[in-house]
Amino acid sequence: MNLRALYFSLGLLVALALMPGVNGNALATMADTLELGSKATAMGGAFCALADDYSAVYYNPAGLTQENRNRLYLATQYAKPNFWIQNYGGDKETKDLDEITGISIATTSNWGQLFGYEQLRRFSSGFFIYYPYQGLYDIKSDFPTDLHFLMYQERNLMMMIILSMAYKILPTLSVGVGANFSMGLDMGNYVVVEGITVTTMTLQRDAQTEIAPQIGLLFKPLDKLSFGLNFLDEVATSQKGPFILEGTFSTSGTIEMYSFNRPRKVDFGVAYEPNQASTLSFDLCWLNWSRFKDFWHKTPEPKFKDTFVPHLGIEYLPIPRLAVRGGYYYEMSPVPDQTGTSNYIDNNKHVISLGAGWTTEPRSTFPNKPISIEGHFQWQLLEQREFYKGFSSGGYMFNTGLSLTVHY
Repeated sequence: MNLRALYFSLGLLVALALMPGVNGNALATMADTLELGSKATAMGGAFCALADDYSAVYYNPAGLTQENRNRLYLATQYAKPNFWIQNYGGDKETKDLDEITGISIATTSNWGQLFGYEQLRRFSSGFFIYYPYQGLYDIKSDFPTDLHFLMYQERNLMMMIILSMAYKILPTLSVGVGANFSMGLDMGNYVVVEGITVTTMTLQRDAQTEIAPQIGLLFKPLDKLSFGLNFLDEVATSQKGPFILEGTFSTSGTIEMYSFNRPRKVDFGVAYEPNQASTLSFDLCWLNWSRFKDFWHKTPEPKFKDTFVPHLGIEYLPIPRLAVRGGYYYEMSPVPDQTGTSNYIDNNKHVISLGAGWTTEPRSTFPNKPISIEGHFQWQLLEQREFYKGFSSGGYMFNTGLSLTVHY
């Protein structure tokens, strides 16, 4: 398959995914919880001022102008949450949340090299698609009054698509824009209504695609120093449609639901190379959680808080073509103590990550182009939290993944 045929196939896939009639819904994705890409994940998500691979479509689309060749990426990952809730004086109850597994395909291209025109070298683009093998989170409790982990339990099975384009304004300054699409793939659900278990719930909703716009800037005043700024808008949807409940009793009617799935976020990053073998990076991310509204489109009492999340990353090349990486960030929960009718559970968390990458040398025989293999391991530790209503929560989650890059 030639390059133009590949791009046509990918474009057709996007068109089919966004066609009316697909049971979809704009929702947050695994990138908002686990980071995106083995390199960026291994460096603790401190990637706004680096953005030098396909994950630039999420962290800073302006970074795509650093691509001087075309690349095809294939990646897979696996994550397993292990969380618990304990009532005072009782035993810990482990929450059985779903594993997170999926596959990603991405391409990045410099238009000058892609189309053979030197005048287009200032333009670059990126395409990313993530397809989950199964549900991202267990959603057996949707309502605000139910006791559940807000960040890990209120989301459906989600496919993620990002389209981005970047332009190099000056040799030191680039700008990028993008559109983030997220679609739910599983419309089934289990709910509890007034203590009566409903075995199935069918929602007959129209397809709805919400676009989260994105814009980024990359400034490199020196070869060893770069600054990044990235804005990614929130994802919030409202759906209304008929429903059918079957179980202990059966009923039907019309339901209107509101989902606030990802807050508006702004990232500022700086990256510095003290020498040819080392790179240090730092990001500060602002998350606009104060706009959160619940299932009924109401602001919870007490109100959520905006948060700032610092990210640190490091990369070191002990030998040419081998990179080892590490990262850390600490994220405070936006959820205040639950003194009202809602029962959202969320914890402050420490996130530690490690990873490595290896790139082969070009060869005269197949494969004659460089190939990169990268991997990461991430550990999320939830601090134990005591809640006003007489329970505590905590736990951990690990995340691991591999990616293959073909340079052409």
